[in-house]
Amino acid sequence: MASSQVKKDKDQIRIMQFVEQQVCKCKFYMDEDERLSEGWQAFLSACNSYSQYEGCCEFETYATFRIQEHFDALRKKNNSELALFSPLSLNHKFPDGNEIGTYFLRCSGDFTKGIDLWDFIGRLPENERFVVRGLYYKNDPEEIMKAGRFSQKKYCQTIMSLQESFSHWLAL
Repeated sequence: MASSQVKKDKDQIRIMQFVEQQVCKCKFYMDEDERLSEGWQAFLSACNSYSQYEGCCEFETYATFRIQEHFDALRKKNNSELALFSPLSLNHKFPDGNEIGTYFLRCSGDFTKGIDLWDFIGRLPENERFVVRGLYYKNDPEEIMKAGRFSQKKYCQTIMSLQESFSHWLAL
């Protein structure tokens, strides 16, 4: 009886360590307690749904994938909600109501404008195309700056240049 309790305790500690390792890989806007809570939620979801996928891979691999998938979905949701309020975003709302940016990249029903726009974006300088691509995929400004190795000053200059470019494109 005591040995089964010790084994159960060791399994619980191993599971806790596994979830904490996965959560540490998925750092973003949440504090540690929120990340752990979300990590456990994703882990329990993986436990419940693993029977449908049993045999495709080991449970640890499946749980790792589900936790990462859960955090990716949370990050995308958070980025789409915060993009309008970030001063580093092309969608930032200015006091005069002027907003230029990724709204033009979403489907508007007229594919020819989309083709024109992507042609225009293809002619932009490399660093501006990189920022537009990052914003299109709803990455937050910090991720774009880190991936593109931009300083905040250079990123802001690029955003200002993009706003001018988009204004020019709209005037055509």
